[in-house]
Amino acid sequence: STSTIGKAKECLNRVTLGLSRNSSVEAEEVLTFVYASVSPFVLGDAMRTKGNFEDDSGDSSGDDDDEDEAKPLKISRTKQGKMNKGSVSSGREKEGRSSATNVVKWHPSSAKAAANEKMALEEKKREKLQLRKVIDGASAPKMTGSSRYDAVVSTSHSSINDQAGLSAVHFGLGLLHACMKKSKFNIHDETTLMMADPYVPMLTRCVRDCNDNKVILLSLKCLGFLLKMDLPSVKRNAEMLSTFVLKLLTESGSVGDTKNEIIQNCFRSLTLLLFLSNKDEQFEDPLNDKQMQALVGLLLAALSESEQNTATFNLIKSIISRRHVSSEFYDMMEVILKLSVQSQNSSVRQQCCQNFMQFLIEYPMGKQRLEDHLKQMILNIKYEYEEGRLSAIGLVGALINKLPTPLIEEHAQLFFLPLVLQLVNDDSKKCREAVAESIGNLLKRLSFDTVQTLYEYVVRWSSGSGVDALPLRRTSSQVFGIFVESRPDFLKRGSVAEDLVDSLQASPTSSNDDNGTGTIEWELPYFTLICLEKIQNHFPSTMTTKNDLWMCIVKALIHPHAWVKQASSRVLNEHMTNLTPKALVRPKKGSPKTFLVAVPGSLFEVARNLCFQLNAEDKEQVDAVNLLAIKLLTWIISIMSTSPELCFKDPGGNIDSDESADGDSANDEGEIGKDPVRWLMKRLSNIAKARGSRRREAIFKCFAAFASSCDPDIITPHLELMIEPLNRTLVEISIKAEQSQRRRAYNGADEAELPKEVMQLLEDQCGTEPFLNALAAVKSKAREKREKRKQEAAAEAVHDPAAAAQRKIRKQEHEKKRRKRRVEENRAMRGGYAKKNRVHY
Repeated sequence: STSTIGKAKECLNRVTLGLSRNSSVEAEEVLTFVYASVSPFVLGDAMRTKGNFEDDSGDSSGDDDDEDEAKPLKISRTKQGKMNKGSVSSGREKEGRSSATNVVKWHPSSAKAAANEKMALEEKKREKLQLRKVIDGASAPKMTGSSRYDAVVSTSHSSINDQAGLSAVHFGLGLLHACMKKSKFNIHDETTLMMADPYVPMLTRCVRDCNDNKVILLSLKCLGFLLKMDLPSVKRNAEMLSTFVLKLLTESGSVGDTKNEIIQNCFRSLTLLLFLSNKDEQFEDPLNDKQMQALVGLLLAALSESEQNTATFNLIKSIISRRHVSSEFYDMMEVILKLSVQSQNSSVRQQCCQNFMQFLIEYPMGKQRLEDHLKQMILNIKYEYEEGRLSAIGLVGALINKLPTPLIEEHAQLFFLPLVLQLVNDDSKKCREAVAESIGNLLKRLSFDTVQTLYEYVVRWSSGSGVDALPLRRTSSQVFGIFVESRPDFLKRGSVAEDLVDSLQASPTSSNDDNGTGTIEWELPYFTLICLEKIQNHFPSTMTTKNDLWMCIVKALIHPHAWVKQASSRVLNEHMTNLTPKALVRPKKGSPKTFLVAVPGSLFEVARNLCFQLNAEDKEQVDAVNLLAIKLLTWIISIMSTSPELCFKDPGGNIDSDESADGDSANDEGEIGKDPVRWLMKRLSNIAKARGSRRREAIFKCFAAFASSCDPDIITPHLELMIEPLNRTLVEISIKAEQSQRRRAYNGADEAELPKEVMQLLEDQCGTEPFLNALAAVKSKAREKREKRKQEAAAEAVHDPAAAAQRKIRKQEHEKKRRKRRVEENRAMRGGYAKKNRVHY
């Protein structure tokens, strides 16, 4: 019954699980047991008298004419007690001794009919007992009695498609597959290979004859392991197995349903067979041309499925290696090229790119077809969506790396110009980086003559002028940077590098020019600075004497766009931090090695522009720009202390009065003008006095850098200038905290942490006594300023009552706004603006 078969299957599944996890089970035992259990049901009448492990390659590939007569499996013992396994009777047994005789005609008869009901019931029980007897010799029960040496003929073997036969075959193949997955078989052991060899024909017949999907799936999975072994029977059964698997694919319904495990394993089996055929010249082709065309058609239908296509693409890769030529295959490769861009699955796009790359490199094709494929690949980099463009650009880049050099030389312009156009117009940063990398790889593979031709194109783009020429100039700046990075050997020839620097010199000066659209042009200066940065890394001596160029870079420090500021700061930081003390001294003979010496006052210009960067509004503050500015100012303040003459334009040694700190008296201006370090400290101190958390944070970090890197003798005389904004910030935070005691949202500890750390660092570096004296002086000056303001307010109330009244009115208005703002903030904290749930009765 069905329930009994289900219980038997469950028991067999548990036996399979236990045996597969049993570490004491050996491969020889499993192979012997499984073959003895499965072969009677699969091979049946085809079993020869040579034993159960006899090769089945002599059977016909698809004819069942030799199996018309049933030959029951017979177990016999010699009189010495030895057992002959699997011996098959050569003819029909006598009537009544065998139940396997084919019935040609059936006539009603009373022969062997039971005399009564009781005898009929006993006969039925006896037949059931006979069906349950063990039919393999290894596990046959011990026979006793005088007739134990007589030949014993088993009952007729069950068909592979019967329920009992399917259960037995499923159990055996499941155990075999489980042991293979557990790596219980040593594929390098000759004994194991010899015992595994007969499984190939048996599993091939199982794929052909069985109608159960589970058994077919297990057979294909086991074949997937066996085909990887070097077995002699694989060559003999490859053609037959390929035919059966292809037939199974054709009859399995929708091949596009790649989630079907049977289809996936069919593809894997064919992939292994084609791989063996490509690897071994003596291995005959498993599929003929017509079968290959049919297989290509099935694969074309399977490509429409976007999930679990690994086996499909592996099979296509094997076909490419075989170099099968047909119009259907070319059509399929066009579909693969389309999927490499349009598929929504990243793994599918990647596998499509790999297969198409192998197709272009290894497959025979004419010149026109190759050009058509290359043009289509170039067109794909303009795909609408970013992921598709990235895939197309990656395919083009991989092709550039793998194509033969003559083909690259021939199609250099076909690749170069569209890639440059995409580099300029693409909105995605990832795509632009991928395109730039592809252009660099292309230039690395080209000869000097071809590179010279492409370089001349870029030079002509950079020679334009006016608003209309800005796009071409931006493009040339970007491409020049790629040339410098990928082909430095080309720029070393002659005066190419110097000519390039001269052509780029005018670009940073256009930092504040209008690009014709009402906005500030930033792309041309930015890409020019990036190119100059690369030139400085590869050819530092080329830019040493270009003083006008360096002043243009200094001017770019105050450009409105943050990227231009950052790029110019990087260039200056790389140049200035690598200077030696000797380079900062004007030589008696020859030209200076840096613009800081060659151009008087240039160091002051750099410091002033860096202070301008730090003085930006909070919404314009950029951490990367501030970090570079702090690094440069830390280096500059040391140079100002040792070589103050680098900051003066005139021999008299005085800084312009308009650049001195705000609010100083005339005496202070004269004193500051002669001391660049004091000017810088006063300028930074005044910047930190203005409100703005991010601005103050940048200045305080700059003070911390001074304290950590500079000599204490440089910063100790200027402690008051550094402590004043720190103390003012702490006082404001404490006042704000006192006014907001009832507001739990405000926490001044976080804001006060940085100023306190900087003050502690200054005290550690400069000493406690100078620090306390400077702090006391700062507090005394602050107290005096407060008293002075109060006295001025009182005097104003007496001398100018109207102005005093207006002052009070403004103060009251400001207080009203402050209270209103606080009320709204408290209400928002309590959820006062949230919609209340009203209950209606």
